[in-house]
Amino acid sequence: MLLAGGAFETSSPIRLTEYGRNLFDSSDGAKIVHAYKDKIDLEENLNEYEIQEKSIHFAMSKLEAVLTPQELDKVQKTAFDAGLPIQTVLHVIGIALRDAIFADRGLNAEKVDEHDPNFERLE
Repeated sequence: MLLAGGAFETSSPIRLTEYGRNLFDSSDGAKIVHAYKDKIDLEENLNEYEIQEKSIHFAMSKLEAVLTPQELDKVQKTAFDAGLPIQTVLHVIGIALRDAIFADRGLNAEKVDEHDPNFERLE
């Protein structure tokens, strides 16, 4: 299932679509991820699900306030040009933050469901 204007898939684990990757690139998301991934308050013993939730929460509730004026302008312009709310672009960046943190910690996004208290496996 696609959400947020098709920017990401809601099937678990959440992944960016090609459109989401284009939004990420247009917003200079790679620079933002590099600059802010260490600003997220993450304890060492968090599991994949907890890291995902904290990464997306940071992007959607705190990132806008800490971006430089130039970074914020780029994110806003990307959202405006796509006809989307800024929260969609921030959510995309949050998913990329998660992926960067997973890469740094040697974690696998496929394991997010193992720790999701609301996930039901269909067998």
